[in-house]
Amino acid sequence: MQKQIFILTALFFCVSVLYAQVNFQYNFTIDIPASSQYFKIIQLFDYDNDGNEEVIARYWDGNLHLMQIIVSDQSGTIIDTISVDDWFDEQYDKFYLIKKEGLNYLLRAKIDWDFYFIYLNFFIIDCESLSVIDSVVIYPIGSPLREVNLIDTYNRNGERVYLVGAMEMSLMKEDSEENYLYKIIEDNDTLSYVDYFSDCGITNTHPNDSTLLSIGRHSYATVGSNGFTVYCYYYLQKISKDAPFNQSQLHSTSGTVQWEFKSSATYNHYPENYDIITQNCQDNSTQVLQYRKIDTDNGNSVHFRAFEIENWQGLWSRDDTEIGLGDITASTCVQVNDEDHYVMYFRGDKLEIRDRISGNIVHHQDSVLAVCDILRKSDGELLFFVEKQDETGYDVYSLDGPIFVSSDELPAQNAVVLQNSPNPFRTSTTIFFSETTNSHELSQIKIYNIKGQLVRDFHIVTPSHSRSVSVTWDGKDESGNTVSPGIYFYKLKTDEKEIMGKMVKIE
Repeated sequence: MQKQIFILTALFFCVSVLYAQVNFQYNFTIDIPASSQYFKIIQLFDYDNDGNEEVIARYWDGNLHLMQIIVSDQSGTIIDTISVDDWFDEQYDKFYLIKKEGLNYLLRAKIDWDFYFIYLNFFIIDCESLSVIDSVVIYPIGSPLREVNLIDTYNRNGERVYLVGAMEMSLMKEDSEENYLYKIIEDNDTLSYVDYFSDCGITNTHPNDSTLLSIGRHSYATVGSNGFTVYCYYYLQKISKDAPFNQSQLHSTSGTVQWEFKSSATYNHYPENYDIITQNCQDNSTQVLQYRKIDTDNGNSVHFRAFEIENWQGLWSRDDTEIGLGDITASTCVQVNDEDHYVMYFRGDKLEIRDRISGNIVHHQDSVLAVCDILRKSDGELLFFVEKQDETGYDVYSLDGPIFVSSDELPAQNAVVLQNSPNPFRTSTTIFFSETTNSHELSQIKIYNIKGQLVRDFHIVTPSHSRSVSVTWDGKDESGNTVSPGIYFYKLKTDEKEIMGKMVKIE
């Protein structure tokens, strides 16, 4: 009898794995007050110091004309409300809760103005007394401030650092829009504005203790006799948290949209939904960027780019998806088959899971939930927030059991990803390869011209602690001469395999 039960259990497990399905279980509901506007989930935060995180949300009460910060426990019961007696607008205001020495403080970034300037006010507010501990005024870098994007904070070398992302917009300079990240230091409850970073500050991600990743956008419009053209640029910036706070660009993309009077718009590789999707990661070794391109003539497309944080080289690039081309509404890192190197993301009511090491899609399905936000609790559990259809609140779900995917859906255990970027290239390109398992072996990358003649030879030792390796080819042969434009092939040779790739050098 016990043997039969064991066999049935094993069969049930195998069937479950073969027909993988991500399931969710309902936890609780957060109801929105009838008089609320601009309701938004902010964060998970242990408000009452009981070791359990509460859900923090904010809304504008149209009847009381108060900004309300609500604290909800994980049964949906509101246990406290913080009222801010001040004018509020979703575009100009952001809030965030922090804890210092067991006490709760509210961070607020707000755009204000007087007769001469539009400026940014940043406050630390005592949640108990609602008194302002300190504030600092930040004047725009160039154009008037238009929108507050985020508040972020971290501790580094004994200092508490606050970051405020904001957008400046000028109607005088061809409708220019630029994003900045302002840096503020706190010392003994005293705030000091110390620095800013350009082309970033829309969203932030912290892959490790010393590095910050930030998304930036810059756009401007030119007007002609037949209409106007909008030029849009997105950037992925790497910012050091240590002095002198260096900033370097990891990735960028751009495109245009042309609006002709009395005619429809024409899009040319116009970028949208540009963001890091590896949120809530417990293993931050690989960060994945995703964006969409809108193109009238060639059709729309999606793009995924991965970066290894050990050397910040490109790990892989993918332009495929099985769940359509809409916006990614929420994303999170997840464990699959008890391994923590996957990212799951939602497009409306569909979800897809991708391996962060290889870039391969390992699972996709129609989801019963249209998830709009995902937060991870301190114990590792994920909470999935779904807005109710009547817009009266949010239903909160968690995963109903671990995620298992069959071996048929997973990439081969020792599969190798070999790519180069950029491709095509003008002066130099980086060739990188990664394996789904650790390796420690001598590898070669050889570059050939279209006639099959050897142009360049690289010998590489794959370190045992890394799953990805890259080399940069400067477009020169072994003698140091710049090669002519054309098609070139690169071949990876290891102890066990050979793989070929193709690249194009252009003028």
